[in-house]
Amino acid sequence: MFEELTAVARVAKTYGSKGEVVVATTNNLPFLLAQHMRVCILPPELTGHRWFTVKAIQGDDAHNDAHDDAHNDASAAVGATAHDAFHARSGVVVSFNEVTTMNQAQTLVGKTICVPTHALPEDVVRYNAADLIGTRVIDANYGELGTIDDILFGPTQNVWVIQGRYGEILLPAVDEFIEGFDEAGSIRVCTPTGLIEKPDEGEKH
Repeated sequence: MFEELTAVARVAKTYGSKGEVVVATTNNLPFLLAQHMRVCILPPELTGHRWFTVKAIQGDDAHNDAHDDAHNDASAAVGATAHDAFHARSGVVVSFNEVTTMNQAQTLVGKTICVPTHALPEDVVRYNAADLIGTRVIDANYGELGTIDDILFGPTQNVWVIQGRYGEILLPAVDEFIEGFDEAGSIRVCTPTGLIEKPDEGEKH
């Protein structure tokens, strides 16, 4: 039976020795996982679990209180704005009933956590990465880089194709380079050394 899923987070790394993992939100969404929530982690292993149940969320008692409907916890996070959501991506420690060892947790690293769409609150905005097309990008050191002209979708990360004063820039859309949205709706970034070549530098011999 087909079940529509929405990607809400990714497994960033293992944590501890009892199967915990650090989960970071994706797609500019607020943190939507809740205790007892059933999630699908993709791509699945050839053998083993595809569906997991959230056992606990460390450091957030509000998420760990027993409740009848996971919508309650998810709805509490919906108030987060788009730029707040970037800060929520730093990671939260989560454990699953089916994962009890570090070795099991390691097999989940880099994978996407999906939730049945019907389990999410109706007022959650379904963010689409393609909506970033045309968004201005401003770097902490180089100023305005231009606008996002295209997005290259990859299995582990997306790459923004930025067109502007420095020509074409390919910026991996990963947490360490992205600071968030400013009040004007532009994306603030801090690009790694060597990614951008100033026009006058390219003309030197």
